[in-house]
Amino acid sequence: MTKSISDLGTKEIHERHSVMIEGGTIPRAKVMDQLIIDRLLMQGRITLAQHMAAEMFLEQAERASVYVRAQKYDAIPAGNGRKDSYSNGYGAFSKTMSLVKRLLSVEHARVLFDCLISNKLLESNFDKLCESLDVIVRRRLTA
Repeated sequence: MTKSISDLGTKEIHERHSVMIEGGTIPRAKVMDQLIIDRLLMQGRITLAQHMAAEMFLEQAERASVYVRAQKYDAIPAGNGRKDSYSNGYGAFSKTMSLVKRLLSVEHARVLFDCLISNKLLESNFDKLCESLDVIVRRRLTA
C-alpha cells in the first residue's frame, strides 16, 4: 500500500485560518487569511485593486530587504549571477513610501508600513490605509 504525498496542513491551521487546497501532482494547503490585508479583502472591506497594491508594496519591501535575513557569505554575487544576497531593491520601496508621504502624510505612510510590514492595524487607521492603497493604485498600478 502506498501513501499519497501531500501537504494539506495541520488540524490547527484548518481551525484557525481559511484554507484552500491547491490541486496538482502534490496537493497542498494554502492559507488564505494569513495577513490582515488578506482578511480585509475576504471581508469585502478593500477592493481587489487595493489588495494588489498591497501585494506590490510587500514585494518591494522584500526586494528592499525590509525583512532581515542572514547574509550568504558562501555565495558572493559576481557578474550576472543572482544578486539576492544584498539589497538592490530599495529604490522602488523608497519611492512608494515617499509618494504616500508627499500626497497624503507621514502618518499615512506609517499606517501603511505598520499594516503591511508589521501586520498591525487599528480600526481607527483603516481609512488612512485605504487612502494610502488608493494612491498606490492610481500612481503605480495604472500608470
